[in-house]
Amino acid sequence: MSGLNLADVRKLQIQDGDVLILPDHVDHATLSEFMGRLRELEPAPKNVTVACCQIEQISEAQMNAAGWYRK
Repeated sequence: MSGLNLADVRKLQIQDGDVLILPDHVDHATLSEFMGRLRELEPAPKNVTVACCQIEQISEAQMNAAGWYRK
């Protein structure tokens, strides 16, 4: 994976339910290769979200203010 520096990946012990944050400069081909490698892990995580952008956790109040209501 030439376009991705593994030091930029924030979590390497990948488990179901994890969110992986990759740098926003990662190109589509590198992202596709990374996703393929995730599928090769044993056991392969079933529910992993991968994002190529800056993500931050916000509070429920902030989500409500943005119009995202929990059901």
